Amino acid sequence: MQNFSPMVFVTGGTGLVGSHLLIDLVRMGKDVVALKRTDSNLEPVRFIFESGLPGGTELFSKIKWIDGDILDIAGLSGSMKNCDEVYHCAAIVSNNPHKKKMMIDANVRGAANMVNAAMENSVRKFCFVSSIAVLGSEYEIGSGEMIDERNDQGTIYDYSTYAVTKLGGEREVWRGMAEGLNAVIVNPGVIIGPGNWGKSSTSFFTTLRKGLKFYSTGIIGFVDARDVAKVMVELMGKNIFGERYIVIAENLSYRDVLFNIAGEINARKPSIHVGKRFLNIAWRFEHLRSFIFNLKPALPRDIAQPAYQKLYYSNKKISDTLNYRFIPIKKAITDTARIFLEWEKKNAEKITAEY
Repeated sequence: MQNFSPMVFVTGGTGLVGSHLLIDLVRMGKDVVALKRTDSNLEPVRFIFESGLPGGTELFSKIKWIDGDILDIAGLSGSMKNCDEVYHCAAIVSNNPHKKKMMIDANVRGAANMVNAAMENSVRKFCFVSSIAVLGSEYEIGSGEMIDERNDQGTIYDYSTYAVTKLGGEREVWRGMAEGLNAVIVNPGVIIGPGNWGKSSTSFFTTLRKGLKFYSTGIIGFVDARDVAKVMVELMGKNIFGERYIVIAENLSYRDVLFNIAGEINARKPSIHVGKRFLNIAWRFEHLRSFIFNLKPALPRDIAQPAYQKLYYSNKKISDTLNYRFIPIKKAITDTARIFLEWEKKNAEKITAEY
């Protein structure tokens, strides 16, 4: 790894949250170093900067990209030297149970390395991006009551490798706090925003374009990527540490979100509703098929079960703490769809070949 003397160190800068965080930081005039893997594609991030952001090209050029790996503790510590603030956004977001070891390495060991490197370098501020997946319980599912920051890992997510590894990462950050690290944790919901299309929640747009036929009426919290980034910056700016904050704008059904996106990108709306019984049968069949033939399941349990659950999350704590007002999800979808359509137009030949 190369060594810089940054004021702000960011991991996951090529991801959905990280790319929007970089926009806010460089617009504030911060000296930013962003850690990336050697094979990372920076074009999606560049495109976000240049799509409707005044001076986006110049702002993008201000980021100091550095090759590295959060699993390389020695290199990580050296790269973080003289850093004042750290935003740890890097993670593997996946519903594929076959990526369990990869997720444990990145989401748990990686978080531990980040915490250790930050303490070794006497970093003043540390912000960790977790997930609402680590919060909840059977009680909330049955009652319809709001899930808040006091709810620890509940039995509803015992099946999710992603949730378990993000919880493990959180615990490393709490351990760092106990050892004196000034840190804060944000727990975003399902994030809407432009990014590396086809990955994470941006797949809503690409799968609808390809002709998604099915929808569910499960409910979960959604949030604009811009809000997640702004909340992180504000928490760090106000020196708010030792807390976790749910970051969601609205609790909505997958049906409503998918239908809204389809309307914005002129795609056909999904027409077949799949309920709890069908999904439970389907994921079990796929599990058996994948076991017998050593294949990746087309419908893992990690995807099937959240699709029909109705989970309601409260954003009261963050709203009260920062007096924050979230972007409505309808606007988040409209703005994201505009950039998605621009990206489609620019990459028409490549997309046609893929589709």
